[in-house]
Amino acid sequence: AEMNGKCDREKRLAIRARDRLVVLLSRGPVKVHRDGFDRYGRTLARLTVDGVDVGRQLVKEGLARPYEGGRRGWC
Repeated sequence: AEMNGKCDREKRLAIRARDRLVVLLSRGPVKVHRDGFDRYGRTLARLTVDGVDVGRQLVKEGLARPYEGGRRGWC
């Protein structure tokens, strides 16, 4: 979801995801696990806090979803 989403639902989800991310990251030291590079040379990484994968947690809570290519809206 994007803060400047196309519909109110997407904007609300983006705010919820941001707020939840702040909570997750405030629980302790953040560890960065580098997983290589994408086709554009950007670093791919996972973040964990207290052993919890932050991205997976957001997906589990319905506040994020795995990237599968292309753009998919939340509206």
